[in-house]
Amino acid sequence: MANFEIEGEMTSQMFNERFLAALDSINEGSMEKVAAAASQMTRRKLREDAISPAIIPHEDVTNADLDYFLDERIGIICEMEPDSYGAKTISFEDTADTVPYYGVKYVLEFYANTTPEWTKNVDRLRTYRGDLREIITDNSLRDLSRQKDVKFFKLVDSIVGVKRGGISDAGLEQNVVYGGRLNRDNFISSTMLLRDRQLLNGVFVVNARTWTEFARWKREEMGGDFSQDLVLKGNKAWETARMFDVDFIVTMKHDLVPNGVMYQFTKPNYLGRAGVLQKPTMYVKKDKDILRFSCREKLGVAIANVAGVQKVTFAALANATGGDGRLTPNEISNYFDNGVDPGSKF
Repeated sequence: MANFEIEGEMTSQMFNERFLAALDSINEGSMEKVAAAASQMTRRKLREDAISPAIIPHEDVTNADLDYFLDERIGIICEMEPDSYGAKTISFEDTADTVPYYGVKYVLEFYANTTPEWTKNVDRLRTYRGDLREIITDNSLRDLSRQKDVKFFKLVDSIVGVKRGGISDAGLEQNVVYGGRLNRDNFISSTMLLRDRQLLNGVFVVNARTWTEFARWKREEMGGDFSQDLVLKGNKAWETARMFDVDFIVTMKHDLVPNGVMYQFTKPNYLGRAGVLQKPTMYVKKDKDILRFSCREKLGVAIANVAGVQKVTFAALANATGGDGRLTPNEISNYFDNGVDPGSKF
């Protein structure tokens, strides 16, 4: 694999020319992510990094850490703190009960995420003025980051159960619904859900629209003049995304974290383990004039203490428009065609 580094000032076009020249010596290999530089391309949207590693930190894993399985799975056998039976009061003449104990074990299994294999004729790349490092690395890495979160929140949803207000497989109410909007009363109540299970609050996850609900809190709810600061400064009024001693992750991935939904997680050491067997790597192959490249990573996430996960829905926000007062097409038609006052609904 050709090794090419950026030294000093270099325009995107200069880099592209060096990149094209280096392709002649490429047979097959991998290229670690290089720092993304400013691009002349017009971006389609803002792309986020993965948020799941901020919930369960991903530790590096080597082959020596892997355990042997008869079915040749790739994974690690992890241990979980055993439960205890407590203590009791006895008389001086009594002896303690005999109870066998054992450690609970679970498997951290690894899987691969990959982008499609992109193909391009190298001659078609000669006129590009955009930074090819971004074209083939930045977006692919963001796509891997997204898939990492897709896999994680599917796991979380399978734990809490799909039925709102129902009981999870663990026998817990882990998919609860509060009526109305995200106000101070129901938010405070929600912060006790994990604590009622003798677990600490770790990090809560909401999307950007749900987070802005805190800006609706008036002075009597927010306390002091902070509600005024939110009006004048917007999100800059927050030094950190933190409310009532709880840290928040605010995401733009509204399809993974819907409007009006708040995922709650306990501290990582009470939750599970996550590991990275292979960091995101770009594989490049040149066959005559055709360039093929794809990005791949190998990782695993295991939530062992399923009681440490909670999903909360605030009913007034959980609809297509986020509960912000916008009218549906039928309501708009009734208002303009029939003179119905839509304000009466709200």
